[in-house]
Amino acid sequence: MKYIHGLEDLDSLVGEGVAVGQSLQIDQMMLDQFLELCGDTNKIHRTSPSNSQPIIPGNFLISLVPQLLQSQMSIHESIECFTVGYQMIKFRAPVRVQDTVIFNADISSVRCVKKARHVVYDFTFRNQDQSKVSMEGQMTDLYRKV
Repeated sequence: MKYIHGLEDLDSLVGEGVAVGQSLQIDQMMLDQFLELCGDTNKIHRTSPSNSQPIIPGNFLISLVPQLLQSQMSIHESIECFTVGYQMIKFRAPVRVQDTVIFNADISSVRCVKKARHVVYDFTFRNQDQSKVSMEGQMTDLYRKV
């Protein structure tokens, strides 16, 4: 757990792992809820007699990144955080229903902009069974005093 009491605490975290080895099994119910919410009708994402192990949509994995990161950080109530962008997203191998993915993220840079901090995280999802990187990319968050 990383404790952020002030914006300056972020500066010392460059190069450190924020989320290391978090595992998550993606089940059918999680997939069904996501597909319903976003209206995805792509057959490769749906369970059917000919597709017993559908592929998890990339947007589903991307949507997990802020939640998984924030679960490993304790941010003082005087600081708010917003995700402001994703960069360099690459899908390397499919993730399927019932796969367990391992999430890792570290802070690659912190920039002071006005009275805020732009924090860039490098992250990966690795399939536990295959040890292959399934997805990698960067996410930028903006931290500022309330």
